[in-house]
Amino acid sequence: MSSHRSSWPRRLALWTVALALLAAVLVWQDYSFAEAGAALSTVGPLGIVAVCAFHLVPLVLDAVAWRVLMPSDSMLSLGRASLARWIGEGVGALIPSAQVGGELARLRAGAILGLPGAVAGATVLVDVTLGIVTQIVYSIAGIAALFLLSSESSGLVMQITLGLVVFAVLIAGFVVAQLGSPMRRLAELLGPIVGEHAQDRLLHNARTADAVLNSIYSRHRSLSVSATWRLAAWLAGAGEFWLGMYLLGHPIGILEAVMLESLVQAARNAAFLVPAGLGVQEATLIGLGAAIGIPAEAAIGLSLLKRIRELALGVPSLVAWSILERRATAPS
Repeated sequence: MSSHRSSWPRRLALWTVALALLAAVLVWQDYSFAEAGAALSTVGPLGIVAVCAFHLVPLVLDAVAWRVLMPSDSMLSLGRASLARWIGEGVGALIPSAQVGGELARLRAGAILGLPGAVAGATVLVDVTLGIVTQIVYSIAGIAALFLLSSESSGLVMQITLGLVVFAVLIAGFVVAQLGSPMRRLAELLGPIVGEHAQDRLLHNARTADAVLNSIYSRHRSLSVSATWRLAAWLAGAGEFWLGMYLLGHPIGILEAVMLESLVQAARNAAFLVPAGLGVQEATLIGLGAAIGIPAEAAIGLSLLKRIRELALGVPSLVAWSILERRATAPS
């Protein structure tokens, strides 16, 4: 309980910084509530529903990618995998615990829905790894698209490329850290903290998780198929950008949509400590939009539309998670 309470000052500080960053971006662009209202009236309620409905496409594709990694004898149905994925995404977007909290929520939801704990932990870890690796590939496509779309973007392309190289090196280290017995090593570090009584059980569970993790990484075909579905989900996400700009009255091509979506997602993940990427998403959209002729007010309108979608799908996902937890802890 004390650790939970002690984390709130840090969370509050993160949210304060994020909101201040968002406010600074809006003040910088002199963006008003009237402009926000005009953007939403242009889209209309049906447009917002359409954006929310379309987002289910990449969400389900991500669930398919995760499901491919699961052993055949303990595989969740597509509906249950999508539900766990939805809950994880909602937690990651709305709860101030950075994106790691969303993956832990997905792990927990998957376990409640019938995935063995060790399998849930190992598959989520590999899925996150594949997600980051495929995002790097997708971001490279976004950089190439930016280079093709704007003759004056060479400086911006160089900066983004440099950041991507640093990111890729860090991810390579993350992948290497998963080789061998990472769960056992972690359990040995945590052993003195949890105490003697829990240490043996922790080590046993860690060895089980390592065995599942090594088994997943030995299935090269499954890894390739999962990565392919992940790339399909990234590309489907660009459709949401295309649809949003169309509804805002600033239609763009699919190349522009891929460029915007890939590099905005890369910026949000790079700034993972900023809750919901507040300010980061808006500033990135303004900068990238300017490079291809999108007005700042349209870029902010698109970000606003995505924020509304995150709330519209995220709040019900938190309710669903609460219901799952109550059912899991209810006396039988």
